[in-house]
Amino acid sequence: NRAEPWYNLALVAPNGATVRPRPGAPGRRYSCAELFGEALSRQREWASAWARLGHVLAIQGQQSAAGARAVIDGESVTARLAFARAADLEPTLAMAWAGLTFVLGDDDTVTIRGVAYTRRACAAKRDAVGGVEDSIALGSGDTA
Repeated sequence: NRAEPWYNLALVAPNGATVRPRPGAPGRRYSCAELFGEALSRQREWASAWARLGHVLAIQGQQSAAGARAVIDGESVTARLAFARAADLEPTLAMAWAGLTFVLGDDDTVTIRGVAYTRRACAAKRDAVGGVEDSIALGSGDTA
C-alpha cells in the first residue's frame, strides 16, 4: 500500500511541526495535515485517514482565525469536509461523528448518505456507533 508510509508518519508527526518523509534526507518538509493529504491522494477511500485529517484541521482551525485547510488532489478540504467524508465512507466510525459534533455549529447541518444531520444528531450517532471512548478526543469543553 503506497499510502501507508505517509499515514504512519502523519500519526507520529507533531501537530504544527514539519517533518521529512525520511529523517535526515534532503527534500521537502511536510506538515501533519500534508502527510495525511499525501496518504489520501494515494488511497481516497480510507475513512480513518479522513477522520484523522479532520482532527488535525480542527485543531489548527482553532489556532487560526482563517481556519485550516489541506489540499488533496487539487481540492481544498476543511475539517468539516474531512469528517463528513469519513462518516460517508464508514458510517460506524465514531471518531468521524465526534469530529462533526465538534466542528458543526448549533444551527449547521451536514448531509451524509442523503440524510441531513445536526450537531445533536451527530452526537447521538457518535454515541450509537461507539461512543466517545472510541473517538478522537477533541476536548468536550472546546469551542471552534
